[in-house]
Amino acid sequence: AAAGSGLTDDLRAAAGEATLRMAELKAAARGSFASAASAAQVVIDENDRMDKHHLELQNLLYEKNHLLSEIRRCEDYETTEMDKIELVSAAEFKAQAPPELASVTAAEDPHRHHMNRLTFELNERKKLARELEELAARRQVVQAAAEEKRKFLDQLPDQLRAVEES
Repeated sequence: AAAGSGLTDDLRAAAGEATLRMAELKAAARGSFASAASAAQVVIDENDRMDKHHLELQNLLYEKNHLLSEIRRCEDYETTEMDKIELVSAAEFKAQAPPELASVTAAEDPHRHHMNRLTFELNERKKLARELEELAARRQVVQAAAEEKRKFLDQLPDQLRAVEES
């Protein structure tokens, strides 16, 4: 009986040890499943974040393309009023325009160059309009003086007759 009892004690010890190892194995399995679930949630969260950023990127690209098409449409828009304006030649503009207007070339910035040419043209036309007004005022003064002299000359024969008769 002593040999049988030693065997059962060994079996009991082995069964206890197996139960303990089984409990440790189950705890490790639970831990690994929890880690896997946690890692899966991190992946899901990162995928959601990436999808959100991708959608924002798509929206920004759509908006960019829309704005570029609007810019092209505006650039291609034909303005009959702008076509009626006769600008000075490019060479004349470059030679006569102040440096702050002539410094931008059409190759660098076509829009700014055109705006500078329009500004130059406007300033030139205002200057010419002032000169025209000054000339018109001088012409009126000269015409008034000529009219005075004409009246004097028209009255001269009558005055000469009056002098002859007296």
